Amino acid sequence: MNSYLVGLVYSTAFLFILLFLEYITRRNNFNKELTRRTAHVLSGLFGALMGLILEPSVFITFVFVFLLIISVSYGIKFFSSIHNVKRKTYGELLLPLGILLAYILANGSIANYLASVLILAISDPLAGIAGDISKRILTYGSIAFFISALSILLITFRFEQLIVVVFIALMVTLVERISSYGTDNLTVPMASSILLKLLL
Repeated sequence: MNSYLVGLVYSTAFLFILLFLEYITRRNNFNKELTRRTAHVLSGLFGALMGLILEPSVFITFVFVFLLIISVSYGIKFFSSIHNVKRKTYGELLLPLGILLAYILANGSIANYLASVLILAISDPLAGIAGDISKRILTYGSIAFFISALSILLITFRFEQLIVVVFIALMVTLVERISSYGTDNLTVPMASSILLKLLL
């Protein structure tokens, strides 16, 4: 099947998922932080999948299409399930760029790309949830991020060079901690991919 057609089918299906999330959010007045993190995880996993199955030029095209859609939505606040949070953040705009940057920096390495995007998709929202529950984001949030990132790296690289993997997880956790206003959606996959390329 044509790669553009595959991308269109999957992208359309994913847009319907986001629209359904928006519908149930408006209907039930769900907590916007929870729905935003749900969308974050789904978007990251979707990005990881698309990067694996689409040709490079097609993948890059669809990343920019989604960036355009999210940018328009950000301007008119259409996706309230994503945009309507109390804190100031540009994370939803940077997420597609973070996935694209990981894809480019990985330069064809599936393990590098998957690890970088999965850390972005899973570890980041887990840190936020742990921080919200404990009310101590700087400690429990970072601990949750580190454990999650380390687990993803260990699974992806099959426990190769354990000390190096632990070091990478620590550095990426530090990058996430010092990145504000949602910039971790860009800095985390960038740091992950660069460190993996240099050290593994």
